[in-house]
Amino acid sequence: MDLGLKGRVAIVAAASTGLGRAVARELSKEGAKVAICARTAQALAKTAEEIKGETGGEILHQAVDVRNEAEVNHFVSAVESRFGKIDICVTNSGGPPSKLFAETRTEEWRDAVDLLLLSTVHFARETLPRMQKNGWGRFITITSTTVKQPVDGLLLSTRFDRR
Repeated sequence: MDLGLKGRVAIVAAASTGLGRAVARELSKEGAKVAICARTAQALAKTAEEIKGETGGEILHQAVDVRNEAEVNHFVSAVESRFGKIDICVTNSGGPPSKLFAETRTEEWRDAVDLLLLSTVHFARETLPRMQKNGWGRFITITSTTVKQPVDGLLLSTRFDRR
């Protein structure tokens, strides 16, 4: 299928495994130049090589903690320096730990906000102005399906707990 992405530049966060990896692979199959990030450098490098081997596409990879605004800013700048533009940004992150309300400490709430909300804000601040300047862009956020169907114990992802 041709989605018209040939030559587009895409950032995909949390792309060493799971949904992020699958999105990065499919974007590369469609001819996009793909920049991937995740916290674990070794797993990320392996994923980049696998996607490049499978698709023949251009893949940039960099270890980034998406909770860290400075790391996100550096990564986005590196992507633009390497590929000349940014057309697509797919935000994504691993989920916070499964906990019940009574077990959840204040710092875990703060970490969940940094991971699930502020990481997306960091990417939006860096990529959206670039996309607006170029007159084209797509900003996509991947989140948990539990925001629609709560699951016991996933309080920090869904703000719901039956106990």
